[in-house]
Amino acid sequence: MKRYLMSCVGGCVSIAMLSPMIGHAQCPVKIGSLVTLGDVELAYSRLEQSTPIKGEYETTVEFEARKTTSGGKANETLLLRSVWDPKRVKYDADNQRFVASSFAWSNLGIGWRNALKNGEPYGISGVQSLKQHGIVLKKDIVEGDSYEASNAYGATTRVVAITDTTYAVYDRKKKDMFDENWSTDFVVSKAKGKDGNVDISGPAVGIPVPIDEAKQINGKLQVGIYFKLKGPKILKGSGSFSATMAAPYDKDFQYRIFVGDILCAVITDPDGKVLKTVLPSY
Repeated sequence: MKRYLMSCVGGCVSIAMLSPMIGHAQCPVKIGSLVTLGDVELAYSRLEQSTPIKGEYETTVEFEARKTTSGGKANETLLLRSVWDPKRVKYDADNQRFVASSFAWSNLGIGWRNALKNGEPYGISGVQSLKQHGIVLKKDIVEGDSYEASNAYGATTRVVAITDTTYAVYDRKKKDMFDENWSTDFVVSKAKGKDGNVDISGPAVGIPVPIDEAKQINGKLQVGIYFKLKGPKILKGSGSFSATMAAPYDKDFQYRIFVGDILCAVITDPDGKVLKTVLPSY
């Protein structure tokens, strides 16, 4: 089977890459092929190092000329590992398939408005958090030091400093806030989808896998998001939340955003064999 890899320039670790496509007619990643899911942080770091920022004393003509010789082409395609929630998946023996809720791979939230409005090299204005097509790939939450604080009435509490770093792919604005992100196969009712700690209710897909194979890979599925970069390729945003008595946390939000056209979600077994691809719904 063919395994798709991108050769990484400058000695960095390889990141999975596939040929670009136009539109969402089909996913170019073929069922049964082998793929390698790239590391999100390494991919962002590589693009950050190769994406030029216009200098204060640099003309637009000079900047555009320098951009054409830099790494990280605007139409580069990436296949990056994303978060997978095994509690959103259940095996259907009668039909010999896993049923996976779309929340299995699209399960982390992000405040798009805060992430994009203060973005570098430039912000995106007029953004409403619930009206965006995009997906969170990874979220790291780290607790730092704590300190004692008091309010005007003398009440004291211990405040914890937290750094919340989110990696995501931003695609485009939605036409309507209720528009779905993914073209799923069917909808599972709450009555049939909820079973103890497992919940596959809502929009879902079927992943054909024979019973014997399913026993071996149950709980070990993984997912990557395949997308094509577009200008400005990456954005870096930030935000903060000051502690209150009810919520004693000083939060520092860091956003690392890939900007690109999402082409499909790629669901694989533990060895990287593609079992299912899911197209965007837009």
